[in-house]
Amino acid sequence: MKTTDLDELSVAKVKVGDSVKITVSAFDNKVLLGKVVAIALRGEKLPTGDIAYTVTIALDEQDPDLRWGMSVKVEFQK
Repeated sequence: MKTTDLDELSVAKVKVGDSVKITVSAFDNKVLLGKVVAIALRGEKLPTGDIAYTVTIALDEQDPDLRWGMSVKVEFQK
């Protein structure tokens, strides 16, 4: 799983190995857990002019209900 919209202020607070809590919008009360495994060294310029960084997350367990393109809320834990 990858994020594509983490701004420079937020990405500065994230480290490889940080725990992640993921809430899937399509499912009530479904929470997935994972860890940050990579952080892009280079940001991508968005159409708005902002720079966003990709963070790669490995889920602790795969969920068979999860589909590509589903919206999720990612909370980085310390």
